[in-house]
Amino acid sequence: MALVNSRSKTQSRFQTKFQTNSSDTFLRLSHECIRDIGLSILVGVGLMLASVASAKSINPTMHFQQDPQHVEYNGLAHVILKEAYRRIGHPIAKPSERTAANNSALASQPDGILISPANAQLNSDYIRIPIIIVKLKVFAYAHKDHGNTHYEFGLLGNRISTVEGMPLIQNNMMGLITEKMSSVNRSLTSVLRNQTDIVLLPEFCALGRSKKHLLEQLTALQPAVYEVPMYHYVSKQNKHLASLLERSLKGMEKKKMISQVTQSYKVVLKADAEA
Repeated sequence: MALVNSRSKTQSRFQTKFQTNSSDTFLRLSHECIRDIGLSILVGVGLMLASVASAKSINPTMHFQQDPQHVEYNGLAHVILKEAYRRIGHPIAKPSERTAANNSALASQPDGILISPANAQLNSDYIRIPIIIVKLKVFAYAHKDHGNTHYEFGLLGNRISTVEGMPLIQNNMMGLITEKMSSVNRSLTSVLRNQTDIVLLPEFCALGRSKKHLLEQLTALQPAVYEVPMYHYVSKQNKHLASLLERSLKGMEKKKMISQVTQSYKVVLKADAEA
């Protein structure tokens, strides 16, 4: 009987010791697992941050010079080029962005020119991407009754008004005398008051800067007076992007993305016009 009790006590002590050892082992393994998981997370986060930092250093945000006379067209070009640059892994700054980094970049030398007509003077510092980004169409806007307008012979014989701050139009008048107005709305009003016969305006400027009730009383005479293709230029410092960007834009052009975005942008400008 004593022997049985002794064996029972021994087994009990062994089980207790085994359970204690098992518990200690489990806790130790748990701590090691938690430690390893924590280290893995930290390493993963570190690698992710390093990757992001590396991507930013490799593909910095692009900053482009913009012509203020083409505000509406700058907005359209930004939408198109944002997608084109996204496809080659580069973000671009917004047209209205005036951050310290943007100002600094533009103060030295911009990464390119957002849009511009073909200009040989730019060739020394920039590379023109041979894909039309925007077609700037200039129309003659006249009163809807056409009473005082003789457009079948072009602009000759009409009293013409233009808007200040639009040298692209003023430099293409070929000697014709025009009356310069201080704003789009004043130029439209001059037609309605029979002070002038037509006003020359880029289509998107007319849509974006005019009051709706004024523009509704006028019509854009067909065809357009002239059309100016607008191109994107990249700095020669970024010449490695030229062929990539051209392929990107050709892909968008093939899928008719550029024309579709242009039509959608036109609809938005009409909808947003002031009453």
